[in-house]
Amino acid sequence: MDLLLVNFEMDPGSRVLAWQYYVACALAKRCSSVTVLTERLAPCELPENVRCYVVPRAFIKAPVRWLGAKWLMNFLVIWLAATGRVDACFIHMNMEWAYRLRGVLRFFRVPILLWYAHGTVSRRLRKAHASADRVVTSTPEGFRLPSKKLHVIGQGIPLELFPIPADRSLLRDLVTVSRLSPRKRIDLLVRVFAILALEPDFADSRLLIVGDTVGRDDVACKRALEALVGSLGLTGRVVFLGHVPVQKMSAVYATAAIHVNVSETGSMDKTVLESLACGCPVVTSNLAFRALLAERFPEFFIEHTDIDIIAGRIAEVFARRMSYDPRALRSLVEGHHDLNAYVEKVLHHLTELIHRR
Repeated sequence: MDLLLVNFEMDPGSRVLAWQYYVACALAKRCSSVTVLTERLAPCELPENVRCYVVPRAFIKAPVRWLGAKWLMNFLVIWLAATGRVDACFIHMNMEWAYRLRGVLRFFRVPILLWYAHGTVSRRLRKAHASADRVVTSTPEGFRLPSKKLHVIGQGIPLELFPIPADRSLLRDLVTVSRLSPRKRIDLLVRVFAILALEPDFADSRLLIVGDTVGRDDVACKRALEALVGSLGLTGRVVFLGHVPVQKMSAVYATAAIHVNVSETGSMDKTVLESLACGCPVVTSNLAFRALLAERFPEFFIEHTDIDIIAGRIAEVFARRMSYDPRALRSLVEGHHDLNAYVEKVLHHLTELIHRR
């Protein structure tokens, strides 16, 4: 299969979207060629059968962007399709390209598969959904438009980056991995930790916050969080580690007693799956994980937003942390939400769409 892959960026060191690079490389192992149309390309090692075309920065920035300059990339796609270099198109999260490229791709009978996994439903998403031949997502909560096109395929964690550490004993710290955004509700977690910090079992525990700001709203969020930490007397107990590259995240999970996630985005945060792959217990209020955890580890999921109830649940899991078999936690990811399984499912849907055309 000659695949056209459209994403936001190709950068294994990205603060937010490093996963897109690993998806591209995994697809390349199973395709004759992968042509990537991306908005940002960082220096990185690429498979021989991967070619990248970058949307010119002038097309992305105002005022040229307001004139619809990105539509000019259709000329590149016309050339690729006319020379037989595109059998199918996989749009990875960058949904606007579904309707930008739809006319050209339909003319050349090239199907579009859209990946979208986020709780937000916007006008742009509705247009992208209408333009795509099929949509894949991580969980039912990750795509909230009613759709006959929708297929749930799980997430795709590159397990080689997240091994189980040799020793998980005597771990004391709580960790949360998140962009510093209001929707991640880290302020709620700081207030929860203020309760736990008074308990003898957590006397020498810290809350490690891994993640950084992306936009102006995030900068304001970080300032508010730092002020909250100071007002609660948690300076030194709550540590902002900033951005940690995905290649080094396993070391963070290896030193964490529990990974806590109270995000309200509604999509299946990959960080929870990464920690499970490393054998690290979790406590999450993210609805996307309710079904995954319900049968074997129901105590990991909590629906409440009351800080006392969340604190009680974290304390419960913390007390039992050494009883959890890391291999059992990793098995929740292997074969279900690992990158190889994800790519197999993506290619299955792309192959079906090609045959239908």
